[in-house]
Amino acid sequence: MKIYVANVPQASTVDEPTNRGSGYCGVTACLLEGLKQLGFAVTAAHDGLHVYQTGQLHEQYDLYVVQRSMQHDQSTVFRELEKWGILGRTAFIDGFDYVFGPDYFWLKSPVAYFQKENLGRHPVHTLPFGIEDRFIRDGRRIPAHGRANARVMFAHRYQTHADRPVILRMLQEAGMDVVWRRIEDPPETRGPVYWQTGGRHNASYYGALDTCRVGVAAEGEAVDTLRYWEFAASGAVLVSPRVEQIITGFPDPPTPGVHYVPYDGPEEVVDAVRTAIDRYDEVIEAQREFFLSHHRSVHRAKRLLSIMAERANAIVEPATACG
Repeated sequence: MKIYVANVPQASTVDEPTNRGSGYCGVTACLLEGLKQLGFAVTAAHDGLHVYQTGQLHEQYDLYVVQRSMQHDQSTVFRELEKWGILGRTAFIDGFDYVFGPDYFWLKSPVAYFQKENLGRHPVHTLPFGIEDRFIRDGRRIPAHGRANARVMFAHRYQTHADRPVILRMLQEAGMDVVWRRIEDPPETRGPVYWQTGGRHNASYYGALDTCRVGVAAEGEAVDTLRYWEFAASGAVLVSPRVEQIITGFPDPPTPGVHYVPYDGPEEVVDAVRTAIDRYDEVIEAQREFFLSHHRSVHRAKRLLSIMAERANAIVEPATACG
């Protein structure tokens, strides 16, 4: 099988980040890695619009993976895909369209998608971030310095959910050593995705995370909602709202109390963090084993291929999909 992946972020490392592509380019980056690990012939482009305008590549690839382009109107990409009859073998990652509208867009193509609010209305599938190899710290354990001195990572776009400032305040008032990384608004703010890749790839962020025994996730919008791939690959125990509160249809979900420490509201977060500190050795081992055996790049690639295989011959027409 020959696969084309469009709008992959340019080469980036933890120490030398790039800030290209949209907020969901982390998905295409992990898919590219996973598909290669599975042995497929993969062609990747940083900006893939030209591939549809050649009029020839529709015969050369068995599967297309298209990431939302910040440089081009999505309707242009959509017209080219439809023109060459390759929608049936195209997976869209965050393909929100401003001209046709999402109903037309989703009903014409099998898709893999992250935003939970679309799952009830459109034939889409959840495909969250996977753990890329470069994020994995082998066997890392953060030294214990007592409950009061344990560092806690809390990094979010502060304004996207009312719980976030409350959680931060409660952690600070409890006397915890909170490492807070505020992710600022980028220049590109249209549509459902607001955050760019570079913000989560910087060396200072990972340097700080490497000193924390606990990482707190919180509800909210944008791609920083679910930081599982980062915490699980580091040495921080994940403290989070229950998975189903954040992502509908999360594949192979972790078990609360086993693979992460759950909380059901801001009032519970301090106790949850203390539980994570007290159970650090137990939870970090189970968390790491689970996420690295279920949620790496290769697992996301397998899920994508399974989704496309199931839907390849079942394109839903608008007249029948809304009933």
